[in-house]
Amino acid sequence: MKPLKDELIQSRLDEDELADFDKVKKLLDVKSNSVAIRQMIKDEIMLEKVRNEWKQGNTDVVSALLTKPSDEGRLPLSEALMGITGTKTSSQLSILQNQFADIQSQLESIMYSVTKMVD
Repeated sequence: MKPLKDELIQSRLDEDELADFDKVKKLLDVKSNSVAIRQMIKDEIMLEKVRNEWKQGNTDVVSALLTKPSDEGRLPLSEALMGITGTKTSSQLSILQNQFADIQSQLESIMYSVTKMVD
């Protein structure tokens, strides 16, 4: 990691903006303003990558980029990126995410067993 410089970014927010920022911090499950801002920057960079790849027709890369927030347990961001806003679709996506995590866990178990059999 690069050494941190004493770069300070300040912003004045009105009451509504501060309330919105607090909601974002809660959604990101962070307590620090700095951590929230860093995550928001990463999210914006990811959104730009998705937008550029989509324009170029690289749907495989877009799918890979969209799995990152899902893997991080940030389902609302995944839903927003995929344009999903309905509660029915949201719950279906949540079920699929849980099934995928279960399959992934089972695969890791199988891989562990296979490596132990080879040894």
